[in-house]
Amino acid sequence: MNKAERILNTFRREDIDYLPSQITFADRTRNAEIAKGLGLKNEEDLDQHLENHLDFLFLKYDKPLFLRNDLELMRELQAEGVVGLDEDNKIVYDVWGMGIKIGEEGFYFCYSPFQGNKEANKRAKPFIPPRFNLDLLDMPPAQAVKEFIPPDPLQKNNFELLMQEAEMIKDNILPIPSGYFGIWERTNGMLGLSENLMLSLTSPEVVLEMYEKITDYKIKVARELIRLGFTVCHHGDDLAFQTSSFFSVDLYKKLLFPYHKKLFQVYRDAGVKLLYHSCGNITPFIPHLIKAGITALEPLQPCMDLNYLKENFGPELVFMGGIDTQDLLPFGTPEDVKRHTREVINTLGKNGGYIIAPAQEIMKDVPINNIVALIETIKKERHNF
Repeated sequence: MNKAERILNTFRREDIDYLPSQITFADRTRNAEIAKGLGLKNEEDLDQHLENHLDFLFLKYDKPLFLRNDLELMRELQAEGVVGLDEDNKIVYDVWGMGIKIGEEGFYFCYSPFQGNKEANKRAKPFIPPRFNLDLLDMPPAQAVKEFIPPDPLQKNNFELLMQEAEMIKDNILPIPSGYFGIWERTNGMLGLSENLMLSLTSPEVVLEMYEKITDYKIKVARELIRLGFTVCHHGDDLAFQTSSFFSVDLYKKLLFPYHKKLFQVYRDAGVKLLYHSCGNITPFIPHLIKAGITALEPLQPCMDLNYLKENFGPELVFMGGIDTQDLLPFGTPEDVKRHTREVINTLGKNGGYIIAPAQEIMKDVPINNIVALIETIKKERHNF
């Protein structure tokens, strides 16, 4: 059984020989140091040693979101008219007209074209990619949303690189097209987070129009991914902080849920499994996400009760994540890491339906000894189910 088969069997709730796993490092410049700590001969052996089972691949239009720090790639995309690059201020602008900060370890948008900030619009105008209608920047947000035409995901060989990468890895690990920055998150990026939340209460028709346009874009992407033969796809919309949600469950059901359901139904009708990403404590939203059509949930931050999740939603959902990257991995001892990792695997791995993984990417503040303890424990415990 290869890794792709093991992941697919996990999603299908079929027999596997051991639990699959996934470990991602936010700072890949540490690879040589990590490999040395693990006793490997060279850095190139690290990926094989980790035994990762899946790889998230990006459409060309999504590459500035997550590969923004690769300036050579950003310059290539700029030459194609896919991004605009303001190197002096360390901002890359994508085909939606949104600005993403370069040089940060984590992703965040730093410019929202429909926020109504005249000074920010003036700075952004020379760099926004040519397909974006710059006249929108001079309109009030509600009018700009109404007249906005989203990019066409089927243009400019948007899927070409993704398919090339998928072909290279598909016999070893499972390629999953990334759906990070979904309907709610892209709306935040276009309107601004606080503005989106305010409009959701005062002028929900503006938010709903943005949701509709983003959902139509996402459905075009979904249909193409299904046509290309992907069996597991992905969607990301963060719904909560660690202590509370961005909005109430009632507001979610009224505004965002219908669009999640509309999009997820496209995958469900095609028999494609859907892995949903949200950070934070989203426990109250999970029953509604299941109704909308998700198959699996990641990254399961330990601000949620993992025992409760497994007991109440384990029969319906595959889980990925759960190992604490915020307090334990950076600040605990190797023995703490081993004990915690073992407990999480025992909780979420019972009766299968679990992909062993940290709750987030492992940041550069995590000591090498704790990384070693994590990997050793995963390798030891994964065969017990």
